[in-house]
Amino acid sequence: MINRGKIFLLCFIILIVAGRVQAVSAEKTENPFIINKKAKVGFIDNKGKIAIAPKFNKGAAFSEGLAAVYIDGKWGFIDKTGKVIIKPTYTRAFNFSEGLAAVELGGKWGFIDKTGKVIIKPKYTKASKFSEGLARVQRDGKLGFIDKTDKVIIKPTYTRAFDFSEGLAAVELGGKWGFIDKTGKVIIKPTYTRAFDFSEGLAAVELGGKWGFIDKTGKVVIEPTYTKAYKFSEGLVAVELGGKWGFIDKTGKVIIEPKYTKASKFSEGLAQVQRDDKLGFIDKTGKEIWDNAI
Repeated sequence: MINRGKIFLLCFIILIVAGRVQAVSAEKTENPFIINKKAKVGFIDNKGKIAIAPKFNKGAAFSEGLAAVYIDGKWGFIDKTGKVIIKPTYTRAFNFSEGLAAVELGGKWGFIDKTGKVIIKPKYTKASKFSEGLARVQRDGKLGFIDKTDKVIIKPTYTRAFDFSEGLAAVELGGKWGFIDKTGKVIIKPTYTRAFDFSEGLAAVELGGKWGFIDKTGKVVIEPTYTKAYKFSEGLVAVELGGKWGFIDKTGKVIIEPKYTKASKFSEGLAQVQRDDKLGFIDKTGKEIWDNAI
């Protein structure tokens, strides 16, 4: 399994080598990055220095100034100094998003704010983060969406669903995937065997065992051709063809030929890739920098 701390440190070393440090946003620069050391989780800063010593059994990345950590069998939240802000109380917890975090207590999910105050009492069998003002929740085996006052905006109807992204949410109904808006209106009829949420105006959908991309009207922009596909990021998307990963643009043009065993999305101009046992990064021209070259 790839050591996340090593990846983040490597990423920033590469950014320095490439002269791109100035492009990193203030938020990303300030957030400590998670590392694993001797079965403990800690955090490093953007220079690779220890910001919070590895002492937690489990942990998640920082989001909105707080990070979920696992202490003595329960989840709580710390700030960027490592101070416990919300005591470990919960059996499970997600990161903060739009000011609230989904937490599980007594087998039910609810939401708390950054002081630990319960905003929505635990009563759902499943819950996800808030996205564009709505959160996915499950009751009686079906998924719907609530707002931050716990008002049901879209009744639990769906067997599976993703969070809202760019005004639409991918939902599964009757074994097929389509897209709804925030009123619950079907915008793209359930037609696809699988679908991801929209990113940069396009969504990956699977039809006939192949993945392609549609726009928000449901028009096919890139024909289903690929065995796997991710979401667009910075104008490019990783796709798998013939057992190898490469990158295409929004017209479907191949920008980086499929030759990697693994690939991730672009972030700050770089994407993590793996070829056989070598782990490294590429820029949008396909220039490679490998771990063993640093």
